[in-house]
Amino acid sequence: MNKNNEKSEFLSKAEAFAKEMSEKVNADGVKRSVIILATETIDGENDTKQIIGVAGNGREIIQSIAKFANQEDTKPLLKKGLELSMIEAIAQKFGGGIIKINRFINN
Repeated sequence: MNKNNEKSEFLSKAEAFAKEMSEKVNADGVKRSVIILATETIDGENDTKQIIGVAGNGREIIQSIAKFANQEDTKPLLKKGLELSMIEAIAQKFGGGIIKINRFINN
C-alpha cells in the first residue's frame, strides 16, 4: 500500500466503478441512483481512506437511504455510523481536531 494521497488498488477500482456508475445512472431517462461507500484501514496508520460516490435522481437517492435505514440488517450499521459522526463532530468542535478518538466498533 502506498502512503499519503496515493490510493490502493482497491480504492482505485472503487473510484473507477463509482465514475462508471455515475455515467450510467442518468442514461435512458430512467430514474436511478447509486451510492457507493468504500473504506480501507491502512496498516500502520491511524486513519482510514474512503471513496464516497453519490449520483442520480435526488428522490431515488433519498429512497435508497431510507430503505437502508429501515432494513433490519443495515439499521444497526446506520445507527453506529451516525453515532460516530456525532462524536467526531463534537470532538472537532471542542477539541479543534486535536482530540483523538479511539474507535471500537463491534460487528
